[in-house]
Amino acid sequence: MGHGGLDEVGGDPSPAAEISPVTRSETAWLLLVAATTLYIVLTVQWTMRNHDGFGTLGYDLGNFDQGVWLLSRLKQPFITITGRHLFGDHTSFILVALAPVYRFAPSAKVLLAAQACALGLSAVPVFLIAREKLCNELLASAIAVAFLAHPALASTAFEQFHPDSFEVPLLLFALWFMIRARWRPFLACVVALLLVKEDVGALTLALGIYVAVRHSRRVGLLTVGLSLAYMGLAVGVLKPHWGVTGNFYLGRVPFGGIGGLVRATISRPWEVARYLLRDGRPWYAWQMVGSLGAVSLLAPEMLLVATVPFAANMLSTFTYQHQIRYHYGTLVLPVLITAAIFGVARAATERERARLVALMVVSALVSAFLWSPVPGARHPGYMGNPRSEFVRDARAAIRLIPDDATVSAFYPFTTHLTHRERIYEFPNPFSAHWWGLGDRDGQRLAAADDVDFVVLPKQGVFYTPELSKVVASLQDRFGTAFDSENVVLLQRRGSPARPS
Repeated sequence: MGHGGLDEVGGDPSPAAEISPVTRSETAWLLLVAATTLYIVLTVQWTMRNHDGFGTLGYDLGNFDQGVWLLSRLKQPFITITGRHLFGDHTSFILVALAPVYRFAPSAKVLLAAQACALGLSAVPVFLIAREKLCNELLASAIAVAFLAHPALASTAFEQFHPDSFEVPLLLFALWFMIRARWRPFLACVVALLLVKEDVGALTLALGIYVAVRHSRRVGLLTVGLSLAYMGLAVGVLKPHWGVTGNFYLGRVPFGGIGGLVRATISRPWEVARYLLRDGRPWYAWQMVGSLGAVSLLAPEMLLVATVPFAANMLSTFTYQHQIRYHYGTLVLPVLITAAIFGVARAATERERARLVALMVVSALVSAFLWSPVPGARHPGYMGNPRSEFVRDARAAIRLIPDDATVSAFYPFTTHLTHRERIYEFPNPFSAHWWGLGDRDGQRLAAADDVDFVVLPKQGVFYTPELSKVVASLQDRFGTAFDSENVVLLQRRGSPARPS
């Protein structure tokens, strides 16, 4: 174990690394390239088809699409869909890198393609880590396939768009550089990780401790310092600067917050245990670990790196966080696959390693069928149909809306109207709903007087009694600019904006 400078050589020794040269295989490289390419091509095709079929929503593709578009036009990225500044919601400065692309190719599909590529290309560092630890390229490529098949990865790709997807390749590359003791690129990955989201610092803090204990004390402590400094800056300075105090995730801690959770754990541990056994939490834990054949449990010390994000998911009062079909595993999955690789490397013989890898592949493929949202799985997710009459009518209505008009729209319509400074997800701004900090729910916002167009479906489950009342309240101030069997476009009477 080394404790020197940034160029020292060190790492986690494994039996394979100590006694064997790398077993090279052209088949392994072909498998890696084919699996990665297939994953990216299919994911891009499916997610873009869903978008063209109006299957994407303001939350969360629309708000990031509007934010990056505003950045590309050098405008203040205040997201009118959410009522929050782009970087006040989450300090996802990594999105700035996409703004130049939007300058020349402004489309939500850029985000979908970037997400698919980030997740698919994450198989490369998985392969590199496995090759380093197992010294066998064929086994390494098989592990990369198991990783790509994990249902948590597909769930992230299919759940709209989230900058969190960039955490997966960045963390995996950081772990590879850690194993190789290449500390400069390791620290570069840590910095990039911190720029994805303010809560990443909890993981990089644990990663820094791991590095300090097992690799380089200097680099580990530097990583810990960077993590603490950035979390303090993001939560204490940057988010308040843009109008958001604290972290939304802290409001999801049970037993009255962190202090209450600590007190309950000490004085009433049985209640905390019962809480953790409710609402599908053990099932979520099994899906995450079991999809790799539980091989990750063979390297428990590596799993400690993901303690905070995994505990946050398990403890959260927000049910999405402990369901595999949402994106909250982006910091957990890279650690799980790396721990599985470390576990395989501890097997005494090549045959035992091959059996463990086979277990991982079979488990991942079966889990992909059972729990993945992709077409062909047992329970595929919703896929919009670009050729439906509903989509045809929606496109016809949207084409009539001028680029500079202020719009309030049905939530699947918003992602096709976000390249403007003011786009609201109906019933906003006529009746605040999931807007701003949630302290004005039900109130009419001042921006309601500026809305030029409202585009809505004609019928369906969208029309709850509350929303029907809001629609009825528009009749005196809006006339009909477009009316079809499926979609209606309302225009404010006297509005200077004219349908194009």
